[in-house]
Amino acid sequence: MAPPQRPAPGQTASDRIATLVHQRRHAEAIAQARRALQKSPSDAALNRLLAEALLATGEGEQALFALERAGDDPEALVLASNTLRALRRHEQSLARAERAVELSPRSADAHAALGAALIAVGRPEAGLEATRAAAALDPTNPARTLTTVGALLETARPREAADLMRTIVRARPTDIAALGAYASILNYDDRASAREVFEAHAAFGRALERATPDPGVTIANPDPDRPLRVAFIARELHRHSISYFLEPLLLALRDHAIETTCYSLGSINDDYTARLRSASDHWRDLAPLDAARRLETIRADRIDVLIELMGLGFGARLALLAARPAPVQVTYLSYPNTLGMTRLNARVVDDLTDPQGSDVLATERLVRLPRCFLCYRPDDRAPSVQARKPGDPFTFVSFNTVQKINPTTLDLWARVLAASPGARLLLKHRGASEEATRARLGHELTTRGAPPNSVELVGHIKPMDEHLAQYHRADLALDTYPYHGTTTTCEGAWMGVPTLTLRGDRHAARVGASLNGTLGLPEFVAQSLDEFVAKAAAHAADPSGVRALRLQMRERMRLSPLMDAPAHGAAFADALRALWHDACARAKS
Repeated sequence: MAPPQRPAPGQTASDRIATLVHQRRHAEAIAQARRALQKSPSDAALNRLLAEALLATGEGEQALFALERAGDDPEALVLASNTLRALRRHEQSLARAERAVELSPRSADAHAALGAALIAVGRPEAGLEATRAAAALDPTNPARTLTTVGALLETARPREAADLMRTIVRARPTDIAALGAYASILNYDDRASAREVFEAHAAFGRALERATPDPGVTIANPDPDRPLRVAFIARELHRHSISYFLEPLLLALRDHAIETTCYSLGSINDDYTARLRSASDHWRDLAPLDAARRLETIRADRIDVLIELMGLGFGARLALLAARPAPVQVTYLSYPNTLGMTRLNARVVDDLTDPQGSDVLATERLVRLPRCFLCYRPDDRAPSVQARKPGDPFTFVSFNTVQKINPTTLDLWARVLAASPGARLLLKHRGASEEATRARLGHELTTRGAPPNSVELVGHIKPMDEHLAQYHRADLALDTYPYHGTTTTCEGAWMGVPTLTLRGDRHAARVGASLNGTLGLPEFVAQSLDEFVAKAAAHAADPSGVRALRLQMRERMRLSPLMDAPAHGAAFADALRALWHDACARAKS
């Protein structure tokens, strides 16, 4: 530990504590701030600094208590809003941000916090306006533009988001965060070719690895057949879409001489966190640690295979993997593309998502499982499947995230509705709670030819059973393109609703084909836009087929490879063992 600081002449307590926070000496900062607050308990600057140090050590609730003592200090209100949003207390977050803007209308931080809070409560159009105000107040700060980009995605404007990111990357070609965000956003841009998307990811990977010293690969015990230490690292180790696929894998790996560790980089702990903790052999909370200590922790655990579940996008922590804390590093599950890095050994896929010839679109080695690359565990709170009544109007549905809704998808859905007289389209996403969002997306579809009053938008429904119960109203799900759904496709199938998907030329546009193939439903895979429209219209004209299928879907799914955790675990373990054998052979050569 560094020796205690001596106060510099003229330095205030706030100055000294701010220096400690900047130096990441958080324990000292907390101790000094608490001592200083004994004399001035409502001092806004001291409470704000205490909160910053507490947040850095994972003490969110204590930080909020300090921020409440700061009163109507705009900076404290902004920090409180951002903290509350991270804790998913969105209404409280919005109240703090609104007050911060009221007190400091020229503060870019306040407007940015307001934008993020509005998006979190399901008001993305208003959130976009606030983020644009923040960017206007602080035009030279690229973080403001990134916030606006995020808001554009939340309002189903992926092309605008990609165009804005392109301007940032051209102005800042070595900015690693910008390169990563741009590559990630191109997954949603229906204009981008598979090659263009790959090149953007490769540019990110090169920049990241140039900025991160490479220690090389060392294996202390290169025994190819010894028990393996395998770790999974992610932010979303809570009730999140990846958990429905991670939990069955963790449980299945226990039978294959594999000792598992979960490294959590997130701040949310819920019932699913407890389940994942129970399913793994070891658990480490890395969120409170700085980058150096995270790296030290993983190396000290002597992990053989490190599997990242984060991908790119805002807030990714891939610099950790660029420093090679494990001799074998793998990307899996949460991201539909290469990460562009040469220090990742493999990416786990299957023959349908990434057929032979796809290797040119990945910097990692593609490891193809001899089955679907996923294994799904449905939510325990899912209600029973309900039969559709003969007189119910034929209803298409999409519950995919709004970021995936682009002009090609809107055109496709509008064509389906135009070709299916009397049919309806039910869209559900968080932003649809806002009238402005409903009006804009409805207008986008009707101007493309969807019949008037054929589209219904439903906002976020929090209880899982009520969310899944919306499938009682649906006959057939329509996939997005070129970025397919994954969890939504599985949820729909479990509720008796198949998903019609359009097969494309990259992993993101082939996941639906993999899932439907695994479920024995190849007839719900279209090979062209015209075939997609024709298949959808045929089901709407004669709904008897899908309505009979819905009562069989749950049992079909139970018996399919998609829910065969033991077989999936065996295939996954074999793939990891093969990677380990290769690493040991290289170490001995």
